[in-house]
Amino acid sequence: MGAPRMLTFRQAAKVAGRSVRSLHNWRAAGMVTTLNDKGHRVVHEEELMKHKRIHLRANPVHAQRLRNRVRDTP
Repeated sequence: MGAPRMLTFRQAAKVAGRSVRSLHNWRAAGMVTTLNDKGHRVVHEEELMKHKRIHLRANPVHAQRLRNRVRDTP
C-alpha cells in the first residue's frame, strides 16, 4: 500500500464535492490538517472522507433520501 494521499484544500473540496469554506468549517470542528513544505494547508484523504461521512449522516436531507430509497425498493 502506498503513502497516504495528501490533498490541498482546493483539491480536497473538489474530491469531497464541497466548498473550500466547508472544509475550513470542518477543520474548525476537528478535522486534522497540516501545512506542506510550500505552506499550503493539506489534509489526508482518509481524514477528509471520514469528515464527509460524519457530515452526511448529520444532514437531514441526505437521511430522508436514504429512507426514501429503502421505502422504494421491493
